[in-house]
Amino acid sequence: VGIKENNSKDSDLSDAEIKCKRIKSKASTTLFTKNPNSYGMDLAEAIKKYGDWDPTKKRWGLYSLKNFTKEITDDKILLKNGDKVIFSWNKKTLEGIEKIDNLVYVTADTKKINGVEYFWYHDPIVIKDAFRGKIKDFIESGVIYFEPRVWYSPDIKPTPRDRGWAWRIRPSELSKIIKNSGG
Repeated sequence: VGIKENNSKDSDLSDAEIKCKRIKSKASTTLFTKNPNSYGMDLAEAIKKYGDWDPTKKRWGLYSLKNFTKEITDDKILLKNGDKVIFSWNKKTLEGIEKIDNLVYVTADTKKINGVEYFWYHDPIVIKDAFRGKIKDFIESGVIYFEPRVWYSPDIKPTPRDRGWAWRIRPSELSKIIKNSGG
């Protein structure tokens, strides 16, 4: 359809987001990225405290949730360390991301010819109302999970680099979203 890979906050089509995947790939798909609505501490401080030092890149990185517990209330998704809330998202904010209301999930076979990868897209699945009113249930059940993508190196950049928190789905979980969608 002439759409290149992008990270736009808007849908790829007028009312649907396209997600493409190599058919043999077992990697998760990023549905959207959304930073926390609130921080329980300064982001640079949180990265240093809960992240890992990378001596090669000479920076602190927070790329996993190993130091946190997840708590889901009726209106918030919380990441806590002990009793302290470090990051939180409003459920309404997540459910209000119109970009993913409707998804077109397409798989592709690939082959390389003279070092160039070619794709044959087939079997599109259209998922309507994919997440509206269901985000909390999908997160609680593990259908959707999220990962931080933030790093901090005061010698390179005085403020943390936040590439967004990736809200992802494993290929094996896609059928659960299809089953609970509007068609």
